[in-house]
Amino acid sequence: MGLLRRGTPEERFAKQVLDAVLATGQVTTASYEPEAFAVRFQRVAETDVGWIYLHNTFHETADASRTERAERVRRLVSAVLETPRIDRGWDAVRPLLRPVLRGVAFGQGVTTHDRKLLSRPAMPYLVELVVVDEPASMAYVLDHHARGAWSWRRSSRRPGRTWNPRRRR
Repeated sequence: MGLLRRGTPEERFAKQVLDAVLATGQVTTASYEPEAFAVRFQRVAETDVGWIYLHNTFHETADASRTERAERVRRLVSAVLETPRIDRGWDAVRPLLRPVLRGVAFGQGVTTHDRKLLSRPAMPYLVELVVVDEPASMAYVLDHHARGAWSWRRSSRRPGRTWNPRRRR
């Protein structure tokens, strides 16, 4: 029976996640991107695309039973697709913003010039990114969020001060 399976273990896992994403009915399009080992999707009535990166869950479920793996896939897809969108305005996301450090190449293969991750250099070979930290997941803040989609006024206590991702502390 194992001899009749098609594709690599990674491809089969990606297909399982892709099928789960499509089955939610919350996306208009979804596809597997093998070079990023991720599933790319677009929610209904939205223009932004989202990504589900598969590396960690794939490796964490390598020795799991089919039932356990299916449950982890269900939870992964649920966490990503049912997380409230980050386009909620400054007041809603401000307490959830967190800095994270990543290697300078992080996200290079999946971003385009208009959908770039909000970042600044931190140390040699590292960049500081901004995420909205939700209880079950986190969403990376894109450059266009800081440039116009959100009202980035900090508060009425500091009129005129806007958040500047390039400013050093």
